[in-house]
Amino acid sequence: MPTDPAQWATGINGNKFDLVISGYRNDNPYGVLNLSTFHDSTSPDNITRIGSAEVDKKIAEVNAMSDPKEQFDKVNEVEVEAMKSYNLLPMYSGPSTYAVRKDLANVGATLMYSPLPEEIGYTK
Repeated sequence: MPTDPAQWATGINGNKFDLVISGYRNDNPYGVLNLSTFHDSTSPDNITRIGSAEVDKKIAEVNAMSDPKEQFDKVNEVEVEAMKSYNLLPMYSGPSTYAVRKDLANVGATLMYSPLPEEIGYTK
């Protein structure tokens, strides 16, 4: 990987690295969407470019499901299979810090829960 920060994109896009440590916070209440982001072999955010046509097909099937419960159950299955390729190794999920107005309700530091947009609002 080039050491010049201006060459970061060249190194990432050219797969000129052995290891990249980066962070990502899922603040999307519909986290199923991130299955494609990280594990689809054609996704620009899958910087390892590791994946398979078989997993990509299963991801497309998950994305086409309309029942959220069924989709949630299936996404866990597909992610377990995708993780066998070790394209992404979760290392740490630490605390989050937020600063919001005192009268804003249901938003703040969360780790295992992202509130739905309709649950966030101002107190009376």
